[in-house]
Amino acid sequence: QQQQQQQHGSQMQQRQTDARKAGLARGATVVEEEIAIELGGIPDRWTKAEVSALLRGCSSGRGRNLCDIAMLPQSGEGRARLRFTSSATARELYKELVDQKVAGRPLQLAWHGPGGEDLAAEVDRESALKRRRADMRTVIIHIDELPMPRRPEAAPAPTDREVWVDPLSSAFGEHEEVYRVPDPRGDGEPSERGYVRFSTHEAAVKCVEIGGGAWSESERVLASQPSRGVPS
Repeated sequence: QQQQQQQHGSQMQQRQTDARKAGLARGATVVEEEIAIELGGIPDRWTKAEVSALLRGCSSGRGRNLCDIAMLPQSGEGRARLRFTSSATARELYKELVDQKVAGRPLQLAWHGPGGEDLAAEVDRESALKRRRADMRTVIIHIDELPMPRRPEAAPAPTDREVWVDPLSSAFGEHEEVYRVPDPRGDGEPSERGYVRFSTHEAAVKCVEIGGGAWSESERVLASQPSRGVPS
């Protein structure tokens, strides 16, 4: 009996091999193992047309390598099965559909085919990377905020009018503009320190002389840069 089962298995394998060769000889598309995505969480009124429209919005879901869209019967919820001839296209589409929502509800995805564990691990890595990027923020640090214990003493130029003041309440004199730098420890709200651009060089000198602030290194750096062809 065991020999008969082995012979039967060998015959089945041979028939599958013969069918595959015959299909290739005819130029037919042969899917050795089904690769499919089961899509849930869509409105129950959806048809193939709506599912196709959803896939067209994905860069890898143009439908070129999509075998078939089959709507699955489900009470109160729409479901569809997407069958593919290309595993690579199916994987990319699966990753694009992760975290997508329809009518405010997240899609439910189930992978059918080889490589499911590897795909799940890849999705987890990419999701973690997205979360880290979302948590990142840009913090602008102005040169005058940096500690400069060896700051060289340099006489101001006759055109210097900008003073770094910390806190801003110590500044006085007629000025044109006050810029409060964002607080890097908060949510970007303006802090109590920043730059004061005085109306005249003499007003800026008085503020520095009484200890109200220090000459702006930012202004000096910008003034030392070439105009780069920008008309004055």
